[in-house]
Amino acid sequence: NANLSREQMNMLCSTIMPSLKETQKAQAEIEWKEQIERERKALANRKAEEEALMLETREEGVGYSKKSPSPLRGMRGSPTKPSRFDSLMSGAAPTPLAPTPIATATQQRF
Repeated sequence: NANLSREQMNMLCSTIMPSLKETQKAQAEIEWKEQIERERKALANRKAEEEALMLETREEGVGYSKKSPSPLRGMRGSPTKPSRFDSLMSGAAPTPLAPTPIATATQQRF
């Protein structure tokens, strides 16, 4: 700005420049606070998602998702994968246990 006089330059440097620096400093501080707020919200969202995932998987196991079938559905096995329940029912009946007198059974428990 060659058109400005020395007085005008001094006035510019003494009044406008410091306020410009303060403005830049304030702007940087605002941006820094906004960045921290965004990071805090992202962390809170991530924690909430992890918690929700933990609640979803707690009873059903690790491989569970909303789309996977219920563990109660088809519990007795399917034609492709028979369960242990089916093999017990179709196999030879286990030999019955020898009858135990009630007195000895209760003594063993206590």
